[in-house]
Order: sequence, then structure tokens, then C-alpha cells
Amino acid sequence: MNSQRNLHTDNYIKKRITHFLFNERGYNYIKLLKIIIDYLLNIPYEYSRILDNLIKPGSIVFDIGANMGQFACRFNKCVGKEGKVYSFEPVSFNFFALKKMKSFLKLKRVELYNKGVHFETGTTKIKIPVFENGLIVGTQATFVELNGIRFIEETIETIVIDSFIQNKNISRVDHIKCDTEGNEVNVLKGAMHTIRTWLPSLSLEITHTNEFLQVLFDIGYVVFVYDKKNRMLSRELNKHGGDLILIHESKLSEYNEIIEKT
Repeated sequence: MNSQRNLHTDNYIKKRITHFLFNERGYNYIKLLKIIIDYLLNIPYEYSRILDNLIKPGSIVFDIGANMGQFACRFNKCVGKEGKVYSFEPVSFNFFALKKMKSFLKLKRVELYNKGVHFETGTTKIKIPVFENGLIVGTQATFVELNGIRFIEETIETIVIDSFIQNKNISRVDHIKCDTEGNEVNVLKGAMHTIRTWLPSLSLEITHTNEFLQVLFDIGYVVFVYDKKNRMLSRELNKHGGDLILIHESKLSEYNEIIEKT
């Protein structure tokens, strides 16, 4: 992410209008309200249509880059009474909104952590883009360089997944969702013991050409992308685009219902 153009998402105009009418704080509250309403009305978010097949009751899920809880609320429903969701969000307002959502929706299976996830523990600065009209886009906060883009910074704490799991005595991991605006590889580097041990399904905001994926392929992962039209996982990566879903070859039979037949 190194250009202003890349930050202009599909709903950028809506964001700017809302921000103009309601200011920064109002914009963020309206966004949170929309997320909650969409969830309550069962309006899909990204690949949420297949979560019931991807996340089983009793699952242990890591929600890395939780944002304002778009997936946390859905994961909470999928894991049922016996499951657990660990949600990590480093940006202060996003985390504030995430806590509000947990309280309002009574997300009993979700644990929240105001931390970033990396390959080393410590503190660092995260960059939050600022658009031309002053719109601060906390949902696109990143560790990577923002050349030619104005931004503000927040100092955050970082944790490593492998160490977190060891310290918490977590018995297994069934799914890892990672959407960290360019920091995905660093997250994965700090989670490789976990991944090799439990072979969880993975949902990653990462391009299918990223070289680090070869590390996952070498241990038996198969890559898919979500086909919105057919609500299935497809191997036609270039055709569909979007988030990648990786499933270990030893577990493919568990997901037959959502994998397109080729």
C-alpha cells in the first residue's frame, strides 16, 4: 500500500459525504451502527455466507485485525457456546467501537485485545491514513510505508501468536483470520508453530502472488478464493479476486460442501 489511489475503496465517496455531514466522531459512530444493523439483518460481509461451513461449533478462532467487529460478531455466532474467539485490534477508536459492539450484541465468546500482532513482542507505531478532506481512516491503519500520503501515528503494543497461545495454554486453533493492511506476512511468521501444529483454516487479506504463501504450500495448504456469485470456494484465483481461504490438504474433505468441483 504505497499510493493514495490504493486507499480509495469502493465506498470512498460515501465515506467522504458521511464525514462531511457528521464530522470524524459522527462518521465512526455511523459506521459502527451500520455494522451492527447489517449483522442483525443477516446482510453478508465479504465471505461471511460460508462461515457456517468454515467455522464449526466449538471452534477456537483468531480474529487478527478485528477492525470494528465485522467478523467478531459472526465468529461469535459460529463457534457456539463451547467455542472461543480471540480478537486483536490495535487502533484506539476501532477498539473502542469493538468493545461497544461486544457489549451491545452480548458477544460472550469473544475476548478483546487492544494489541497489534507481529513476529516480535514490543511496541511500535502504526500509521493511520488521512485523506484530503481530513477523513482519518482507522480501518486502513498499517505498518507499511505510506509514500506521499498524509497520516497520523499511534504507538501500540504488539504480540506474537505462538507466544500468546503458549502463555494462555490454548489447546488448539481451528481458524485464523488475518486482515492487517499489509502486515499479514509478519503475523504469519509469528504463528508458524501454531499453524504447523494444528493446521487451522486461514482467511487472509493477501494477494495470491505473495511469495510467503509458498511456505504454507510446502506444508500442504491449498489456496482458494471466495466466489460471491456461487457462494463457494474457488481455485480460479485470477477470476474472482478477494480474500484468500487456505485449507490444509488433510482437511479438504471436511469442506466439500463449499468447495467448487472442478
